[in-house]
Amino acid sequence: PLFNSQQTKLIDESAKTQRVVILDSSQSMAATDSGVDGFQAARVQASRFLKSDTGLRANLILAGATPNAVFESPSANMNVLTDALTKASARPERIDIQAAINEASKMLTGDKQDIVRELIVVSDFQRTNWATVDFSALPESTKILLESTAPQETLANIGIVAVGFADKPTAGSTSVLEVSVGNFSAKPRPVKVEVTLGENVFVLQDVCPPNMKTLLSKEVVLQNSGWQSGWAKLLDNEDALPADDAYPFVAQTIDTPSCTLISLQSPRLKPSSSYFLQRALSPYESTAAGVMTVDRITPARFTLDAVAGSQLLIFDHPGKLTPAQIKSVASLIRRGRAVMYVASESVDATNLSLLSKELGSDLRAPVEMVPPSRGNQRKSLSVGSVKQKRRPFSIFGDSLTAMLGDLKIAGGLESRRVPNSLDDDILATLSDRSVLLYSTPAGLGNLCVLNVDLNQSNWPRHPTFVPVLSELVTGLLRANSQSQLAFCGEPLTRLLPASVSSPDGLVVESLTGDQNGLGQFQSSGEGVVWNWREPMGPGVYQVKQAAGGAENEQSGTQTTNDSKRVVYALASNLSAEESDLRSLRADVLTDRLAGGREVSFHRISETKEANDRSWIWFAVLATVALIGEVIALKAFKT
Repeated sequence: PLFNSQQTKLIDESAKTQRVVILDSSQSMAATDSGVDGFQAARVQASRFLKSDTGLRANLILAGATPNAVFESPSANMNVLTDALTKASARPERIDIQAAINEASKMLTGDKQDIVRELIVVSDFQRTNWATVDFSALPESTKILLESTAPQETLANIGIVAVGFADKPTAGSTSVLEVSVGNFSAKPRPVKVEVTLGENVFVLQDVCPPNMKTLLSKEVVLQNSGWQSGWAKLLDNEDALPADDAYPFVAQTIDTPSCTLISLQSPRLKPSSSYFLQRALSPYESTAAGVMTVDRITPARFTLDAVAGSQLLIFDHPGKLTPAQIKSVASLIRRGRAVMYVASESVDATNLSLLSKELGSDLRAPVEMVPPSRGNQRKSLSVGSVKQKRRPFSIFGDSLTAMLGDLKIAGGLESRRVPNSLDDDILATLSDRSVLLYSTPAGLGNLCVLNVDLNQSNWPRHPTFVPVLSELVTGLLRANSQSQLAFCGEPLTRLLPASVSSPDGLVVESLTGDQNGLGQFQSSGEGVVWNWREPMGPGVYQVKQAAGGAENEQSGTQTTNDSKRVVYALASNLSAEESDLRSLRADVLTDRLAGGREVSFHRISETKEANDRSWIWFAVLATVALIGEVIALKAFKT
């Protein structure tokens, strides 16, 4: 059984060697092939590089969302390394392989020239996680061996990759729950998903095409406002990775969707830009169930308390905002609030510039808005390019180009592209190449800029105005629900709602598991922050506060029987990347991603197959010899 099982020899064992072994401990490593757990095979392979040899000093890095090294530097104590390897297991998280490579680089860097430096990586080399790895961070003399646990044929797998509502759910109104299922296999597969949401239990079914994500949806009515939690589970599913068959989720149900319009323009000024916005968002004089309400205030009244119950903030002709107001807007965006800014005056360029500086690295705007150059009247501009397949324009289909033909835009600002920015965030441009509309994530929220003076343009009277604005607002409300999702093992920082003024009395409760080690609370200049170094998961976690600790938010809190109310909740989940078990080709790893280093690749399954073939031939030869012996005995019998 030991034929062909020796490890690949990188160097002469008598040489002085510094060796770092990186063992991929992400969830995909637990995929099973014919009932065999891939991580167990990976541990066996890694152990072959951690045996005591003369002149060898080694270290082990368990690589998941964060790299965990056994020692700070390579050591001769192989017993401790072997013990840590024995206790290791695959974790419900994705791998940050570059962080592990950088950690190994620190251990292998040194001035000694007679040291042989080795890096051994045992992984499935999953394409979604390894496509951007850079080995150039390692010392140039490092010899790199990649030991692949992936089988020759990609394992078939189906997993739930996302669950959420199409729009912000409203109590008593119909909401659409969407479940995204990924079929990462070569054949179409029927799927059945059971969803439990409060007292509601229902089943979604469909046939998922190969190597695609399929969206299953169901209309549901949630009667109560506040935080709702649920689970989506695949039924009767047999595949390589059972861990992604269940997906917890949370949603915050509100009584009525609301936004706050901040403007210096008088409500009695008709027509005006702010008047068009308000009428488009709230067309009815009386409030109807599920219809957005618009609370209109002047910039002087804008404070965190004044907008605590609003899911969306819209700024239109607000004049110059004070530094304190800019800071408040940035704080709300970081907490997951959506902001739409209608840029029409030169002062808007100043406000947006200050907001960008306040958000810092949390904002990566695709353009910088600047006042119009002297002599540029910005009149009768037509629509240039439009992301036709993206929200808010996708609802018009192929008729969009014809519908926009007579649209004339006036006012607004000029724009300059920011280097290395994402073009996907720009949704529409004008004939002078300035941006008409962009929307980009910022912190846990979203910032959308609409570059137009609506009162000088014919757009408010155009048939596309109300549908575009409605779709845009719906998309912004949906985007800010992403703050309710966390990934297992990855550091979490959340600014709690503005109603939580103090960390006193705050506790975190798990609805699914251990109640210990669920993070810490601390006060900051922007409010109360929940920090959690390594979220467990998958599971649902609720932040609760004693009934007297904070004021209720209009956007939804709920009182529990133990006199504590839920002020925030989130679901910790496995990243969707772990469900796709396709691996990178060996030549991509050894050539394009090698970074000029000497990289060797070895697939464990090939050695196993070679061993299997050797024993088959041995058995055949033994059988032939036995038959030959019988024939010889009969032939020479006397």
